[in-house]
Amino acid sequence: MNKLQELLDKRAGLIKQARKVLETADAEKRNMSAEERSKYDALMADVDELNENIKRLRQQEEAERELEKRDDSGIRPTPEGEGRQTGEIKLDSPEYRDAYDSFIRRGDRGMTDEEVRAMSIGTGVSGGYLVPTELSNEIMRALPDVSIVRNYARIRQLNNDIEIPISNDRGQVYWNEEAVGYTESTPAYIKKSLSAYKLTYLVKLSEELLADTGFDLFGELARNYADLAGEEMETKFCQGTGSAEIGGLIAGGSAGITTTSDTAVTSDEIMDFVYSLKKQYRRRSVILANSNTVRDIRKLKDTNDRYLWQPSLSAGQPDTLLGCRLEESEGMPDIAAETTPMVIGDLSYYTIAERGSRAIQRLGELYATNGQIGFRVYERLDAAVMLSEAIKKLTMAVAV
Repeated sequence: MNKLQELLDKRAGLIKQARKVLETADAEKRNMSAEERSKYDALMADVDELNENIKRLRQQEEAERELEKRDDSGIRPTPEGEGRQTGEIKLDSPEYRDAYDSFIRRGDRGMTDEEVRAMSIGTGVSGGYLVPTELSNEIMRALPDVSIVRNYARIRQLNNDIEIPISNDRGQVYWNEEAVGYTESTPAYIKKSLSAYKLTYLVKLSEELLADTGFDLFGELARNYADLAGEEMETKFCQGTGSAEIGGLIAGGSAGITTTSDTAVTSDEIMDFVYSLKKQYRRRSVILANSNTVRDIRKLKDTNDRYLWQPSLSAGQPDTLLGCRLEESEGMPDIAAETTPMVIGDLSYYTIAERGSRAIQRLGELYATNGQIGFRVYERLDAAVMLSEAIKKLTMAVAV
């Protein structure tokens, strides 16, 4: 049995114990006692811890599958999107990695002629050098720990701004009698623009730290950037307004249901929410909610006394809510008056447009008087919902 399945089985056992506590109180038509509540909370805390471990294992496996599918040519676009090829040195080569390490630690003046030639595949110093494949992969392996939307969205690599025609209204067809003229149908098209917004990370490291060859500089930059960038991207993928920033799922989605209460969601409302999405999108649908919201809906049952939330029992499969995949995304808001704590939809209709490659610029002189070297990590991207009817929102009521 592999590690993932072992964790899933262990979690299933804990959930069964927790539900037994709930069902005992339900059968006796009473609230849980203090002792029962304490036992239930302890069991679910263990479940939550296992959930995090399961999530990391799944996302690691997914990232590794993506790496297997990617082009191994070693050729990557420059930060501005213009392809640069070479038949000699590649971004995934030891030569480029070693030269990059020398550049990060000592700058251009400390590099040998061979290292300068190895770095020629990247861009010039003023624009920053491309991140070596090893570091780029390390960052992308870490990103899924906090970026759920990226796993389901459509990813596009762009060289410039584009406008994508979208048909939200396809017109209408008509039944005609023989020899009767056609009735005109007037489909409507809109355009979705995808531009590029720059995500940046500036860090200063001491000259002494850089001189220490035992310091894992690549690992440190990768971990820090991955954590911060992943959280920020996930928040924008969910909550971005689309006005002078990335467009998120909430802003781009269409109205599903509005709850009766401003503080809680009922089982019937979850049912209405799921079925507010058209059948053709439900087949591939994903429900997104943060961990606080998932915690609140775990206890909900349908009219047949069955829990709406069902834990995954198989490796590679997420938990479900009314049969739909349920993913915990911390980019979604908490349940509160007038917020949108849940969305459901086919996330392949959400497009993330990446402009060029991630890059690091070494700032050798800016902080020199402090005995520090600066590093600026940056990438450019945009995102938007392409078809609003493919994403539905659950909105909380106005506060009474």
